[in-house]
This record gives sequence, structure tokens and C-alpha cells, in this order.
Amino acid sequence: MIELNIEPKPDAVLRHSSYGDYPLPTSSNIATIFEDMYRQLLILGEPGSGKTTLLLELTRELIKRAETDDSQQMPVVFNLASWAVKAEPLENWLIERLQVEYQNPRKVARGWVQSGAFLLMLDGLDEVSINKREACVEAINVFRQKYPLVDMAVCSRIADYEMLTNRLDLSGAIVLQPLTHEQIDAYLDHPELTAVRRILSTNVSLQEMVKTPFLLNTIAYAYRDTSSENLKIPQSGNPFKARQAHLFRAYVNKCLSTPSRGQYSAIQTHYYLGWLAQRLVEFKLTAFYIEELQPTWLETQWQLNQYRIGRFLLAIPVAIASFYMYGLAALLFLPGNIKPVESLRWNWRRSLIGACVGGAFFYLIVGSASDSPDQSALSALTIGAAFAISILMLAGLSGSETKIENRIAPNQAIRASRRSAGKGFLLTLLVSSVLTTVVGAVFSVLKGLPVWGSLGYGIGTSVASSIFIAVPLALSLGGSAVLKHALLRLILYRSGDIPWNYAHFLDYCASIGILRKVGGGYIFVHRYLLEYFAEMDNEN
Repeated sequence: MIELNIEPKPDAVLRHSSYGDYPLPTSSNIATIFEDMYRQLLILGEPGSGKTTLLLELTRELIKRAETDDSQQMPVVFNLASWAVKAEPLENWLIERLQVEYQNPRKVARGWVQSGAFLLMLDGLDEVSINKREACVEAINVFRQKYPLVDMAVCSRIADYEMLTNRLDLSGAIVLQPLTHEQIDAYLDHPELTAVRRILSTNVSLQEMVKTPFLLNTIAYAYRDTSSENLKIPQSGNPFKARQAHLFRAYVNKCLSTPSRGQYSAIQTHYYLGWLAQRLVEFKLTAFYIEELQPTWLETQWQLNQYRIGRFLLAIPVAIASFYMYGLAALLFLPGNIKPVESLRWNWRRSLIGACVGGAFFYLIVGSASDSPDQSALSALTIGAAFAISILMLAGLSGSETKIENRIAPNQAIRASRRSAGKGFLLTLLVSSVLTTVVGAVFSVLKGLPVWGSLGYGIGTSVASSIFIAVPLALSLGGSAVLKHALLRLILYRSGDIPWNYAHFLDYCASIGILRKVGGGYIFVHRYLLEYFAEMDNEN
């Protein structure tokens, strides 16, 4: 740990007049500063300057106090990046995060927010998508006005914050300063870093980088036991960018040398992560969820053509199996994003309306064509009844998608969609078969046909005809999303953009310190790494 240099920045917040020329404590103790700023603090700094580390240091101190004094608020850490998903009132988002991240019952979480029982530690304001950052500041200010007793600390990159028109309604702000030469020399004073100290005396780019705590720590890790020869880089137009790329390449290679269960080479890892980082930057995403892969992530016209052809080829057997055009339309032939179906819902009102419509259609169309008391009439009747039941099922059953921040396992949405499709298929097959068999039996009694013989024939006809209903229903309840996702993954795998077992690869990267798991998603451990991979030339 390095004691960071801190300076006041009163003009960064709305209520700065109350502390004016406030002198920082000589120890720069963050807990003391937080108390002096009326427990409402904005922490600013350059990328990698130690903002999150300082916030967690403050959190640790406040936890110690809360454990020994029940009157103290308990600090709770949240990352603001996920707020942009819905851009809702901050209190609603906090209730969800308390429920999802900290496993608090929703009723308890709501009580905590409304009573001001906890202290907000909000990290990553700069990680909120740029088009929603102003709204995020406004949401925090509205929350502050509604719940003035809830204290908070907020972190942001200084350049991103200063671009905003709004200012946070807090009492104080500080900005982290670059490390001093004395701090840097003390940190690098180890035999394993002799080569780093030697080249540091003449390399301007490296001198600039070591002033940032994150980069200094990365240099000490990546360049440990490295020779002076290995620290040399080719001359380029931007020496700082070249040195930074060299550093992160060395960091990643050092991570890859860590004993692990992975089976990926350095070239594969760099390429896969480069492709992922470029997509995250392109679509302005912070976290990556496997189930959020969409056709828009396909880069070339050839990939898009493969996806269209694949959808068409998959639609043909489904259309045949479902016997009518709904099977073709509901599956893959329609454009649009992949929408998982993670849970099933039943609407009895829509089911009743659907049953009436289906029954009327069956009576008018099929019933009038079935006047003769023979097996063909029975077959027509049961098939017509199956069609009526299909309308009932399709009208009553619907699917819903879990909020992305509520997912706790990789590719959870697609696996849940597969289960939803299976449940929809079996439920439709069961209900439709039973009801159409009963209709067939009643028809046989009314027409004076042998009940048992007709019943046996009716069961076979009912099951066969019910399959025509169950297939398209299963597609609409998650099956289509599963097939599209599988097709998309196959195309990206064959193009070399992703590995076959994507979750295994991402878990591997998390285990060696390149990514970090967040619920069911993944983020790069630092935005520096995200930017490094995004700017990499994957052609090489």
C-alpha cells in the first residue's frame, strides 16, 4: 500500500462553500477527510490513480466502526455501471442491487433504503455510458434530496466528470495526485526490479507511467526479474502508447504463465480478448454476458449471410414438423435480436378468449366437414380440436426475460430458455393430447361408433396432431432464442472470434487476473486493460 497524495477540489461539488480552504490532515487519512466533509465525498482522479482502492480503504474503516457501534451506518459498495441498464430512480436500483448482490430480501432492502440504514459507496460514475452520465448525476442528486440522511462517497475519473454539466450535490471533493519520486523509488527498491530502475532513469514514457499507482503496480508485477534487453521497445510515433502496449503484453503473458486449468495459448487469449474488447467498446458496454451476443456483433457480410442461410435451413424442418406456416414464422426467419425466455407465465383471461375463438373456428370450419360417422370424420375432428387447443395455449402462455443484472451464472438466460421451451413443449403436448382425445371419445358416443376402438385411434391422432402445436409453441417460448444463439456461436467459433467453450475461457481469464466475474457476466479488471485489448491489431 502507498499513501496517496490528496488535494481538495471544492469547485467539483455544489456545496463547496462550507469548507473553503480546508487543509487536509497531514496523514491524509481518508476516514478523517470523509468525516470533515460531512460524510458526503466525491473522489476524483486520473485513470489508475487509486480511486477504487481509496474507496475500499474508506469502506473497511467504516465497517470497523459499524461493527463496534450500532448507531453507525453500514457502508455498502455499488458500481454505478449497471444503473444505465434501466436509468431508473436511484432508490429502485439500490433495492435491486441489495437484493441481487447482497442477497437481502426485497422488503428488507426497501426498508434499508427508506430508513437510511446504510451508507452508499458508489464506484464507477465514469463507467456509466456517456449518454446517460448526466442523468446518473441527476438521479443521485434527486436521491440526496429525498433521503438527506443517507451519507455517500462517489468515485469518478476526473476528466469524465469535468465534461459533465451537472455537479453532484455533495459537501466535499478531493482529487488524487500523481505519486512522488520518493514514493516511486521506495516501491521499486527490490533486487528483482533492478532493470526497471535502470531504464527508468532515461525512459520518459516509463517515468510518466510510474506516477500512476495502478501502472506502477502493473510494472512491478509484469517486469519483475526482466532483463534490460527485454524492456527495450521499437521506436514508434507514440512512445507512450508503445510502452503501455509493451507493458500490458508483458502483464498478460505473466498472467498466462500462472498454473491453471486453461488450455489456451497466448496468441489465442490475446485474439479472443481483443475481439471481445472491441465489441464492448463498439457497443459501449462495461460488462459482457454470453447470452447478450447478438447478430449485430457479426462483422463481415459473409458472417451475416451465413447467419441468414442458417436460419432458413433451420426453419425448414421446423416448418415441416409444425405442419403450418407458424412454425416457419415463429422460428428464425424473422429478423431482430435474440430474446431469451427465462420463465413462463399463464394468463387465464387470454386463454379463455383464445379457447372461444379456437372453438368457434373448429365448429364452423372443421365440424361442418365431418358429418359422416367414420374414422376420417373422427380424424378431422380431433385435428380440428388440436388446432383449437393450440390457439388456447398460444394465447395463454407467454415468456419473460430476467433482468440482466439478476443473472448469476454464465449464459444463464439461454439455459433457462432451453428449459422454458422444453416445459412449453411437454405442457402443450400433454394438455392438447388429453383434451383432443376426450373430444374424440365424446364424438364417438354421439355418432354411435365403438368407443374403445375410436378412443385408441383418437389417442394416436391426438398425439400426432399435438406435436404440430407443441413445436411452434416451444419455439416462441425460448426455443427460437436457443437455436439462434447456437447458430451465432457456431459462426463466431468457425470465424475464430470466440472459443468453443466460451464460459470456460472467460472463467480461465478471470482465474489468472485479466477478467473479473460479476454475477453472470465478466468485466476487465481495469479499464486500462480493456482499452489495451480494444486497440490491439488482431491481424497480427
